[in-house]
Amino acid sequence: MAKRKVFHIHSDVKFIDDTIRFEGDVFDNTVVIIGKKSTYKGYYSENASYCESSPQALQNLVTICSQADLVVLYSLNTDKCFLANRLPDTVKIAWRFFGYELYSKRPSSVLSKSTNKYKKRYNIGMFSFLKIYLSKIKHFDKYIESRRAVNRIDCFLGLSDYEYDVLKLNWPNLPNFVQLPFLDREVNFIYEQKRNVIVIGNNRNRYNNHLDVLGIISDSKNQLNYTYIIFFSYGSYNIYTDAVRKAANKIKSVKFIERFLAKDDFTEVYTHASAFVMNGYRQMAMGNIFTAICNGLKVYLNEKNIIYHWLKKEGYNIYSIKDFASDIENDNIKFTSEEMKYNIAQYHQMVKKYTVEDFQSKMHSLISKKPESNIMNITLPNNIHNKVIYSFCCLLSVYLC
Repeated sequence: MAKRKVFHIHSDVKFIDDTIRFEGDVFDNTVVIIGKKSTYKGYYSENASYCESSPQALQNLVTICSQADLVVLYSLNTDKCFLANRLPDTVKIAWRFFGYELYSKRPSSVLSKSTNKYKKRYNIGMFSFLKIYLSKIKHFDKYIESRRAVNRIDCFLGLSDYEYDVLKLNWPNLPNFVQLPFLDREVNFIYEQKRNVIVIGNNRNRYNNHLDVLGIISDSKNQLNYTYIIFFSYGSYNIYTDAVRKAANKIKSVKFIERFLAKDDFTEVYTHASAFVMNGYRQMAMGNIFTAICNGLKVYLNEKNIIYHWLKKEGYNIYSIKDFASDIENDNIKFTSEEMKYNIAQYHQMVKKYTVEDFQSKMHSLISKKPESNIMNITLPNNIHNKVIYSFCCLLSVYLC
């Protein structure tokens, strides 16, 4: 059987190795990175190609990808929407969902009250009003592009059908769900090496809602019993990150990691830590969560995060942020050896349940399938009058949210 030709389009080098799910005898894989050549040293560093983020370069990439059987878009930003809307119907398109593409459209639902205090506010004088207003009109076409791209895409590659079903309530036009497989991970479970170290968050983005966690630690009489590591390696610096630093400086034994760690160094942090706390209200930091699980950490997630409920459904012992508040008071943030082994065994069950073979078989069937109609059932603004109304509504949401 001839291999099906697949192009993998990335824009963030942190996730390039996701392509490994397609390796084997079924697909002929080509990795393309949109952006400047980076210091990426992973599995595909020798064979990856780079493409500039410019209309001409992207149009050339469309021509190249038109010869593929399948194009996989890792996240769905402006450049990838450009590609999706210009590829011929003979090419199947898959969207590897990361989370921010949809959750960022409704930030108020995924930010805590403490975080929202440091959300950027606009001083709406006449000049600022016009500047933002014109900006919204300028970006209207990007809004149209993204909606058309979602309608064009053939399948949604996600980690959790549980999450997908919830997303469909707000975005009913999402493409059909395809379950991603779970890959074997190295297990570094050595109980004797565990220390009183708590890892907080995965980057400096406000979606981490760090301030609530730091508030819990500040209020604890046992805060001095632990060392706290805050991953702060990527994301914007702003008034929110300033507030996180200020809150962290009031707690002893806080260490910020501000450079992106190599894989071995990243794993080493989890080898010695006992707990991982992620206070996001949305799906994020899945790599951190599963690294924590496979290294025997006690994982705390917010109950507002659908992933908390999904992992509980999958059989894991996962704890809430409320549990963290009581556990730090009672010096109970460390798993026993048996509890560590249990969660690791649950991960191995997921590897058997969601296999690479099943995933590749589904993707091969998708490629062989005739195109299906996925007609958008909403009316998009398509004239200057509606553009003005749309942009004005967006402007109000910026100011009021």
